Amino acid sequence: MSEKPSRTERLTRLYGLVKDVAKPGNIALAVMLIVIAVVAATGGWSKASQAVDKEDALPLIELGKELTAGPFTLVFSEARHVAECSGFAFDAEHGCIEARLTATNTADRLIEDTVFATHLLDSGMLTVTVDDEPLKTTVRYPQIYRVIDGLTQGAYQPGLPTDIIVTWQPVAPVTSEDVTLVVTGAEDGRSSLDGHQIFRLTDPIARIPVEPLAAGAP
Repeated sequence: MSEKPSRTERLTRLYGLVKDVAKPGNIALAVMLIVIAVVAATGGWSKASQAVDKEDALPLIELGKELTAGPFTLVFSEARHVAECSGFAFDAEHGCIEARLTATNTADRLIEDTVFATHLLDSGMLTVTVDDEPLKTTVRYPQIYRVIDGLTQGAYQPGLPTDIIVTWQPVAPVTSEDVTLVVTGAEDGRSSLDGHQIFRLTDPIARIPVEPLAAGAP
């Protein structure tokens, strides 16, 4: 019958195992296996990379150039953070993020806000991020006003260019200079309630950097 190893022998063997595991090559292999397991659990390398680069990969919108977004063609003239909102906007405690643009409905039907359809432009097609996170605003969606008279824009007639100002009112001061306006596409769809023809938002298609608040502005 074999004798049980002494405490000293057991400690010596344990030390040998730890020493083998602690070799640089083995540590590197263990780290690599852990990284592979984590990436696999989160959807793979491409998904992890897309999560980081998704917004940066969107093409930049060039001011004055036409952009097609669903049924609209959009021409932006500016996107900026201002200390005082345009005269017809309310709650300007922390200024406004404003985008000025011309929107033209290229569809063969009216785009309006109803129970089964939305304007699109003020219902998720245009969003603002700060440091890649959604801007927190006083209301869920931006407010849209006609440049010509300051009234809210209620519908978009087919083929009629409309000059508008889109405003977002932050709930807190925006101090970061990494502020981006993101445009999302849209496609034809049908309401699951009554078969009404609508537009559905798809994926982000372009972005535009927002000009930061002027130095010295409150």
